[in-house]
Amino acid sequence: MRINDFKKFYFGLALIVLSYIPFSYMNHAEKFKIENCDKISGTLTNFEKTYAKGGSRQVGWMLTIKNFEFKIRIVGEYYNAINKTNFKKFIKPGAFLDIYIVKSKYNGIFEKLNNKMGIKDAVTIKCSNSEILDLKRIKDNLGHLYIINLIFGILALGFGIKNIYISIKNN
Repeated sequence: MRINDFKKFYFGLALIVLSYIPFSYMNHAEKFKIENCDKISGTLTNFEKTYAKGGSRQVGWMLTIKNFEFKIRIVGEYYNAINKTNFKKFIKPGAFLDIYIVKSKYNGIFEKLNNKMGIKDAVTIKCSNSEILDLKRIKDNLGHLYIINLIFGILALGFGIKNIYISIKNN
């Protein structure tokens, strides 16, 4: 077996390695169980909107909790799962929040990078026994990502294998 086209060979290897990312998020919603989360409680000191890069469209919220060195982020499907009525009613500076975040042993690549930047994603937020961010709604919203990640993972893996095969195929 001899490599005839190193460019295609290395591109194929890169695709195979990158196919790990969608496969690692296939069961992303399954790790969201209360027993897989740590509960933090504290007083909300600040909250701010987050926007799409270079845009004016809001894509989430960033919460600062007193006595915690990290910020709590709510973006993407988490943002879409917010009970907007309860959010407007309860999220104010001085509000006491119970927040559940996924334990670090269940973190994937991107969560580990976020932790280094001082950001953690909220899974559940409660204030005065009212649900602001509900675990069930998040799981429902993330359920459709399973099939998307499966498709992208298989395509990346398939194209990677195809490129490696073409690079070692005899003419």
